[in-house]
Amino acid sequence: MSLFTGTASYYRQFRPGIPEDVAAALDQAAPARTDGPRRLLDVGTGTGLVAEALLDHFGDIIAIDNDADMLAAAESALRPKLPDGTRLSLVESTAEDFVPPSDWKADLVTICRAFHWLDQAAVLARLDDQVAPDGVVAIFGDSSFWTATSPWKEAVRDVIKTFLGEERRAGSGTFQHHNRPYSEIMEESPFDQVEEARIPVHRTWTTESILGYLYSTSFAAPHLFGDRLPEFETAVKERLADFSEGDTFPEENEFPDPLRAAEQEVTSRSTRQAFAALTAPRVAAELGERSVLCLPLGSVEQHGPHLPLDTDTVIAEQFAHRLAAHSADRHDLWVGPAIPYGLSPEHAGAPGTITLDLHLYATLITTLVAEYIRSTGGSAPCSSSMATAATAARWRRSSTSSATPTASPPACCTRPHSPPAASRSAASCLRCMPECWRPPSCSPLTRTGSGWTSCRARRSPTPAGAGRSAASYSIAA
Repeated sequence: MSLFTGTASYYRQFRPGIPEDVAAALDQAAPARTDGPRRLLDVGTGTGLVAEALLDHFGDIIAIDNDADMLAAAESALRPKLPDGTRLSLVESTAEDFVPPSDWKADLVTICRAFHWLDQAAVLARLDDQVAPDGVVAIFGDSSFWTATSPWKEAVRDVIKTFLGEERRAGSGTFQHHNRPYSEIMEESPFDQVEEARIPVHRTWTTESILGYLYSTSFAAPHLFGDRLPEFETAVKERLADFSEGDTFPEENEFPDPLRAAEQEVTSRSTRQAFAALTAPRVAAELGERSVLCLPLGSVEQHGPHLPLDTDTVIAEQFAHRLAAHSADRHDLWVGPAIPYGLSPEHAGAPGTITLDLHLYATLITTLVAEYIRSTGGSAPCSSSMATAATAARWRRSSTSSATPTASPPACCTRPHSPPAASRSAASCLRCMPECWRPPSCSPLTRTGSGWTSCRARRSPTPAGAGRSAASYSIAA
C-alpha cells in the first residue's frame, strides 16, 4: 500500500500548484538547447504539478511516481494540455529503481515535496549518471501544515493529534526522518556546489481547502480516521471558526529557490570526475582502458600589479573543470590535482615568482604520468601533451603492473640551474635550459620575432621488459 493511498483526487484538487516565480527559476536554471529538446525528469511527480508548470519549457518530459492512482490523475490533467511536439512519459517507478531510456539524460531534475521520502544518498548517486554534464538538480518544496507556522495551523494539528496520536503519521506507520539540512546531504553528493535562497509565497485558505489539503497528505489521509472521519471534519471546522469569521485563513509560506538549492555548476559536475576524490576501490572499478587524465599545470609567478600569483593555476583548473563538464561522459575524462609550480625563469626577477628548472619540471611531469599509469594498473601507451592550461594523459588498465619508466638526464643536470641575475636577460636563461637538460630529439630553443619556440622532447623507448611504451610531451616556453 502506498503512503498516499486514497489521496490522489484530493492531491490534484487541493495541493497548491507551483508558483510562477518558482517555475521561472527552474526554467532559468536549466541549460538551453539548440540541438534537441530540453529534457525534464520529475521525481515523485504525484499528480504532475511540477510537470504541468513546466510544460511550455521542456520538450521531453519523464515524470515518475510509485503510486498508480497519482499517475492516472497526472495523465488526465497533463495530456490534454501537452503542447504540440512535446513528449510526456509517465512511469510507475521508485526513484531508487528508475532507469531512463538509453542515452537519455535530463537537463533538469526536479524533486518537489518528495526528497524526505527517498533514500537520498542513493538517489543522488544514481542521478549522477542520469543528468546531462551541464544539467541541474533542483530539490524544493514549501512547508506542510504539520510544521504549524501559524496559530490556526497549530489548532488543526492539535485536532489531528487528538484523533491519530502525538506522532506524525506516514500512512499506516509513523514518520521517520533525520534532521540534517538538505544542503549538507547535497554537499556529500556529486551535486556538491550548494547555495540556498527562498521564494516567499502568500496563500489564502478556506475550511474546505484546508480539509482537502489534509486529505491529500500521508499524515491525515481519509482512511486513517476510519469511521471517525465525519467526527474529525466537525472538530476541524469548529476549531477553525475560532480564527476567522469570514472563512479565510492567510498563510505565509516559502519555497527554497530551486535555482540555488541544488544548482550544478560546471565545477560541481566535474567534481565527480576528480581523480583524487576517488577511493581505491572506485579507481579499480571506474577507470577503464579509454580513461583520460586531465592534469592542470599552473604556476606561481607575477602577473602585474592587478592579478594574483596563482592566476595561471586558476585558469588551468577552470579549463580542466569545464573540459570535464563538457566531455567527461563522452571521453571518460578524469581531472587530476593541479600542479601549482611551473617554468617561470623569465619572471624570476619579480617578487613572488617560484620557478622550477626544466629538468626538475620535466621529471615531475613524466613521473606523475607514469605514477597515474602504475596506480591504475595500466600497461599500454601513455601520451601527455602539456601546456600551461592542462595536460591530458590517456592510459589503459590491465591486471598486471610494471616498472615505472625513468629518464637519465645528462651529467650537467647535477648542477642547479640558478635564476637569472638582474643583469642577465630572460632570453639568456631560456637559451641555456636545453643545454642543461636536452633529451633525445630536443633541439635548443631558437629565437623568433616575438618570443621563444617550444622545446619538444621525446623520451627514448622504455627499456625492454619495462612493460610500457614511451611518453611524449611538449613544453611551451
